[in-house]
Amino acid sequence: MQEVQTANSYTFQCGKWLSSSHDDKLTERELVCSSSDVRSRTHQYTMAFKTAGSGPGTLHGIALHFQDKDKTYKPEVIKLANSGNFSAGATAQFAEVHLMHAITGTETVAVKIDVAAGDAASSGWGLQELTITQVSNGNVWVLRGEGEVAPDGLFHPLLHDKAVLGQVDADKGKAMVEYHITTKTSDIYKSGTDAGVTVVIHGKSSNTGPRKLLRSSTHDDKFERNHEDAFIVESIDLGPLDKLELSTDGAGGVKRLIKSADWHCEWVKVEKKLDDEVIEVVVFPCNNWLRKKETLERVLFPAPDLA
Repeated sequence: MQEVQTANSYTFQCGKWLSSSHDDKLTERELVCSSSDVRSRTHQYTMAFKTAGSGPGTLHGIALHFQDKDKTYKPEVIKLANSGNFSAGATAQFAEVHLMHAITGTETVAVKIDVAAGDAASSGWGLQELTITQVSNGNVWVLRGEGEVAPDGLFHPLLHDKAVLGQVDADKGKAMVEYHITTKTSDIYKSGTDAGVTVVIHGKSSNTGPRKLLRSSTHDDKFERNHEDAFIVESIDLGPLDKLELSTDGAGGVKRLIKSADWHCEWVKVEKKLDDEVIEVVVFPCNNWLRKKETLERVLFPAPDLA
């Protein structure tokens, strides 16, 4: 598969039948990208565009413009096709967006309706919110529109949502620390999940805000029964850790033709590291389900004697 915009190419290995009468008789396969070259040269993100319920939506694709405020790199423009989800009240999800430069949360981001030369958009676009998540570490940036995106072919700036990124300016210059997160899925029947998992780590002085746990360094298929999955989140020093919010989106997926949205978590361990030195270890016991018929959110408190 080749991405037209960047010429990046991707290979998905299969090597099995899709047949109801051959091999293991499965007609659906989940393929994993086997090309690591692109990912090592670019920064990968997921993006979600939420259109206001009152609209208007747009039938056109869109383009994003990134510019570092200090102009340490050239502006970067990416184009995203319309898959039918830029309509009023809908959220358009893009699972794999590659940028040549890493997002820091201080750059200017602008959006426009992307139309072919000589064409014109018939109306504007009521973009309400853009959520950008960095795949490598789960960092999240939320931006919002400032009024309707006009159909004038010009880039319109988005505003960093201070409710999520409000600590960035005040904490500029403070040393960043790594929080190494390990989740333990319980060893019970159907405890694994395909749902997306988010954490908020709280300390005495601050918190990380919502961080999605996207890529485990220990398992390709994360959050499976009896698995310990490891993730890294960067943040300012939060102070002594005192609480962890754990949640799932309850969405799940399909593996082995069985929907796996529920999750039974045994515990979550957080190790705070500064310059590769472990300076705090806290274990947050859970031993509970996160599922729709009970709750998709749990607030966990530390048990220091388990660290």
